[in-house]
Amino acid sequence: MNTRRALTTGAAAVMLLAVVTACSSGGDKTGTSPTSTPVSSTPTTSTRTAPPAPTTTSVDPAAEPAITAYTKYYAADAEAAKHPLGVAGVYAGAANFLPYTFDPWRSKEMYTLLQYHSNGVKFVGTPGHPRVTVNQVSPTRVRLWDCPTVGSGWQPVYAKTGKPYGSPPPASFPKPPYLVSVTVIKVNDRWGVSQVTDSSKTCVPGQH
Repeated sequence: MNTRRALTTGAAAVMLLAVVTACSSGGDKTGTSPTSTPVSSTPTTSTRTAPPAPTTTSVDPAAEPAITAYTKYYAADAEAAKHPLGVAGVYAGAANFLPYTFDPWRSKEMYTLLQYHSNGVKFVGTPGHPRVTVNQVSPTRVRLWDCPTVGSGWQPVYAKTGKPYGSPPPASFPKPPYLVSVTVIKVNDRWGVSQVTDSSKTCVPGQH
């Protein structure tokens, strides 16, 4: 890994939890123009208190469960990134992002966290929080854009030394925050994140 980035989180925020600095490459955004105003959620702490429900003004009611699932995933993933676990580890409490994810994203995120653990890396600082815009809505699938706030000191470091993990991107690289495309699906009456794509393109909330 030659550049520092955060989850989205969350992430694993990872890959999404908010991005502090860019990764060396990122996927392009896809989908149609947004159909609603941005939705902002309040950042959570490391307690087990559930994050407050995101504001839903002018948002299609059909998208609200998906937005809630993504918001909870984002917060839990950030907690998991603070203490990545090994193969035998079980994420619980505030760090348990599993109820809010589905494959293929769940497996990708588990692998990312495992790599952090294997390299002796963890995230420190305060993560950003989602600023979501609804892109597409169907009964079992919702596409979201997220232009998260930039966290305060949110970055990966070596757990033993506290030194930053990886190297910063070149000065010419776009500045955060970065646009993230999120797919949330409904399976057996449960909504969860199934795909997250970080564009590594600077974003403005509500503009894509």
